[in-house]
Amino acid sequence: MSNEARRKIVFGPVPSRRLGMSLGVDLVPFKTCGYSCIYCQLGITPSPTLERREYVPPREAIEAVRAALSGGLKPDYITLSGSGEPTLHSRIGDVIHGLKDLGAAPVAVLTSGALLWMPEVRRDLAEADVVLPTLAAGDETVFRRMHCPAQGLDFRRVVEGMEAFRREYCGQIWLEVFLVAGLNTTEDQIEKMCRMAERIAPDKVQLNTAVRPPAEKGVTAPTMAELEQIRAAFGPAAEIIAEFGGRKTQTPGGKEADPGSGEEAASPDGRNGGRGNGAPAGGEDMPRGWKEPDTAGRPPREAGAAVARLADEILAIVSRHPCTPEDVAAVLGLAPADAGRILDGLRREGLLEEDRRGGRSYFRTLQS
Repeated sequence: MSNEARRKIVFGPVPSRRLGMSLGVDLVPFKTCGYSCIYCQLGITPSPTLERREYVPPREAIEAVRAALSGGLKPDYITLSGSGEPTLHSRIGDVIHGLKDLGAAPVAVLTSGALLWMPEVRRDLAEADVVLPTLAAGDETVFRRMHCPAQGLDFRRVVEGMEAFRREYCGQIWLEVFLVAGLNTTEDQIEKMCRMAERIAPDKVQLNTAVRPPAEKGVTAPTMAELEQIRAAFGPAAEIIAEFGGRKTQTPGGKEADPGSGEEAASPDGRNGGRGNGAPAGGEDMPRGWKEPDTAGRPPREAGAAVARLADEILAIVSRHPCTPEDVAAVLGLAPADAGRILDGLRREGLLEEDRRGGRSYFRTLQS
């Protein structure tokens, strides 16, 4: 499998606050989702859908992961996530089974949870080690405002699907509660979501918010003080995973979490640089922290191919996850200034756009 084909499916590893060093597996095309969330960092979903299809043959997805691991990568998790809703892949169960057979790392699924009312989806996820669904509303009105769901989706069906999944699933459920200031942070909404979380009975409740540029203007994050109050309402299983301008936050147990890209932080065993074992993604031989040698701002000829590969790696990550230069530097082992130069070059080529939020510059793929 070529590197280009592999990068359409596999990206990272990226440092995740929840999952340590996470090797991402993208099973569906960009913005293929049942929701068009107002807070989504990847922009709007042009046509929300509930149609499940085999977008990527399971064998190709498994081989792409095998190729990425061949250079000695040791991620903390292999995570089905990326640029759309992974449960819309009709054979996600076969992919999970194949990834488990590799024996390289536990398998996690980042999902909206919108399709858990389907028995076949619940069966497909049965072998995953961790499933991370999202709850972002306490009633139908706020649900529709937050998610702009596909026709046929309603709030009660989604919540009942999560409850059914908990009854059937033996693995870990880490429930993300995504908060938007003034919309689902009212006392009434928090009380309703707390009651639902009790019924879903996740192993963890993880509070997140809109720190990165959202799909809809005007979406804002609650303050850290408000998040702390909400965390207390959800009880001892709750923790705050949101990143605020690169500042560190404290988990309920007092452990300090480092900032990173979105939900990211250093992995539990202290590894960093996005590589697990210090090697570039896919085991490619690329320099760490190349420096521009001349005033024209051009790298030496012998570094050109490596820089092009770095640019490809950056595009693979940023297309799924808007990043700052500091984020990219941490993942690829570059100096922030060098990461910024590559990002700015991709912006000038029309491949990325820059968006500022909270005093930080985020680069992401162009929004249609």
